[in-house]
Amino acid sequence: MAARSTLLLVLAFAFVPPALAQTPRRSPVVLEYDDDEQLKKKSADTNGDGIYDEFVHYVAGAAARAERDTDHDGLPDLWIHFRGDGTAERQESDRNGDGKMDQWIEFDANGDPTVQKNDENHDGRPDATITYQAGQLLREQQDTNFDGKPDLWVSYENGERRAIDEDKSRNGKIDVRAEFGSDGQKAVEYQDTTGDGAFDVTIHYDDGEKSKLSEDIDGDGKADKVTHYRDGKVTRREADTTGDGRFDTVAMFQDGREQFQYRDEDGDGRNEFVITFDENGDL
Repeated sequence: MAARSTLLLVLAFAFVPPALAQTPRRSPVVLEYDDDEQLKKKSADTNGDGIYDEFVHYVAGAAARAERDTDHDGLPDLWIHFRGDGTAERQESDRNGDGKMDQWIEFDANGDPTVQKNDENHDGRPDATITYQAGQLLREQQDTNFDGKPDLWVSYENGERRAIDEDKSRNGKIDVRAEFGSDGQKAVEYQDTTGDGAFDVTIHYDDGEKSKLSEDIDGDGKADKVTHYRDGKVTRREADTTGDGRFDTVAMFQDGREQFQYRDEDGDGRNEFVITFDENGDL
């Protein structure tokens, strides 16, 4: 399971005070002043191609808004709006160059992002929302099939991914949940394979490898079959074939092939049957 990875891009604009207007630069910068000799506009050529691609507009000498042509196609594709104290308040971007905004970011007074919205299919409507806390990722919500309804949620802790919930059946219910350890690897995954809103399959992982699969086949909330793995191969399988809550059948595997099967049919704790299999899987 993979959640789409979303990167936050914040482009910083270099504000040039009037005292540096005569400082030699590799890229030309033009400063314009109003009648009160306050800075009104800054135009800059950031890549030295002779075309201005960054513009900062000032009100009463303070930056109010800025725009930039980041792909140098002659059209602005990034806009930043500033508070009165000069800190960024929000940013809008056209990431695919179609002339329409497809990313919106809001910032707090410290300049840290608080909310980011992305329009991934470029229909003019956000389909991914990312929330930050103190500048760190907190949660993410996505509409992966663009039907207007969220179907994937990602939770973060200290900026690190901790859980992903998915509505794969698009019925409004979460049917897959993955939890991640501090190392970033998946630790456990829960699945609702019947669509009744309850998880009936649990998969455990060790170092990113599946180690145990538990299945609740009869829907009573208890595992009826548990399969153990090592190095991607089945090593042992336990089954409750009668539904009485105890495992009465145990199968042992070698190199992924079943070799022995033990059965305690009367529940006395002793095996009544031992079945062996040859290398072809035959009795």
